[in-house]
Amino acid sequence: MRTLIPPVVYRLNRCASQDIDVLTHFFAYLNKFQDFAAEDNAFESTLLYYLIVFSEMWERPEPPISEMLARFTGTRVSNGGTYADIPRYCAFSKESSTVCDQLKVGNYEANGIIYKRDEYWNKSATIPTQASVLLLSSKQDPQTPHKYAEYLLDALDGDKKELITFEFATHGTLWTTPLDESDENSETCGMKLLVSYVSSGGDLDGLDKTCVDNMPVFSLTPSITYQYYFLSTNNAYDGVYNASLAALVTSSSSGSGTNTLTTTAKENETYKTVFIVFLVLFVVSSTIAVFFTYRWYQLKHHKAANRDTDDLPDNISISTPAEVASSSPELASPFSTHRVS
Repeated sequence: MRTLIPPVVYRLNRCASQDIDVLTHFFAYLNKFQDFAAEDNAFESTLLYYLIVFSEMWERPEPPISEMLARFTGTRVSNGGTYADIPRYCAFSKESSTVCDQLKVGNYEANGIIYKRDEYWNKSATIPTQASVLLLSSKQDPQTPHKYAEYLLDALDGDKKELITFEFATHGTLWTTPLDESDENSETCGMKLLVSYVSSGGDLDGLDKTCVDNMPVFSLTPSITYQYYFLSTNNAYDGVYNASLAALVTSSSSGSGTNTLTTTAKENETYKTVFIVFLVLFVVSSTIAVFFTYRWYQLKHHKAANRDTDDLPDNISISTPAEVASSSPELASPFSTHRVS
């Protein structure tokens, strides 16, 4: 979806009359897309997520809200305003701190939804002799910056470790590394690496990394599916709004994942291509047919003319009116033909 960033920013900056409908559609369908319910959602637990984040990763005691907000606004790229989770943290942890005491959201009798940090918290791990570690990361991951993958690689105590870095993937390299970006069901390089790692029993020397070199060239051109669904225009930057284009692309109703869009746009493009091919063939065939018909007419006309003259005798002469009048005054016709004996 990052391919939509340039045209959306471009239209927001230009803010012309032709952009209003396109941008209105974009934000409406973006919310619709994010709220899409899929079967995969059953495997996600928001409660478990916050339990781990607040227990393992949250800064204690809770920093002032103003400081958290300043961190957010001072960051160029972020996956969201973490400062908005402060009340939730205080409710989960029941922390006794200046910030949490002011919010008064942990004043309930039950235990907090949090666990204590043990002796292994924030300690570098030692890789067991019979094990190895494979790390996957991307330089364009805005949620878990690549530098932390490098820090972790250095912190791991052991030699059997390897970090594979993608240049242009986003967050979650297992599924954001498609080998064919035009195919929503394309294999991902991240998953191929994981399969190879497991198949080789964790032997890093036997890891098949060929797909890393075969990653497609980075492109910010939106796919026709995303362009039609989110922008509903035939040109991402300068096209006008056309509501019928979004109708060509519909979110999956059966629930195959929030990032899956089933589209008739691709089929429409196929039909359009087939139509153009047949149209070209028809025009070419018609042109050839007209040409041969014209040539046939010329030959027929030429043969007819030859046939008319072929019926006449070879020894024929044509007399002028004066010659006819002098030889045969009784003939009124200005021209005549006669045989030469």
